[in-house]
Amino acid sequence: MKRYYKSTFFLLTVAFVVSAAYQYYRSILAEVPVHDDFGMKGVAWYAIAISFGAVSLFNSKWSDLFILFFCSLLYLAAFLYYFPVVYSLRNNGLIDIAEAVLYMALIFMAAVLAVLSLRARAKKPLGTKPEQKQ
Repeated sequence: MKRYYKSTFFLLTVAFVVSAAYQYYRSILAEVPVHDDFGMKGVAWYAIAISFGAVSLFNSKWSDLFILFFCSLLYLAAFLYYFPVVYSLRNNGLIDIAEAVLYMALIFMAAVLAVLSLRARAKKPLGTKPEQKQ
């Protein structure tokens, strides 16, 4: 069976580190002070997000389901809150667009790896014979 759990954790960690670095950059610019704050609360949220990504290291069916659910929640938050509310208030440049595309792509790839891992767990290994009825 293919093991995707390390790659899933790596993708999620990179996504959150890129997002944290971008949020720190936005806090220096402080164009929209309500949304561009990055203090200890922001560090705590990113630490929690990385620890949620670490669940994939358990390499089990429930951890794959959790990662899939977590990535789905991140996509919903991005499309229902972040892009319509926060992203639309900022003067977006190339860095803003690149971060948004990279972050969403990394989250999507982690979700795809979780699905592939679930599929690999559902299939029987090659070379096993079906059970015969007696």
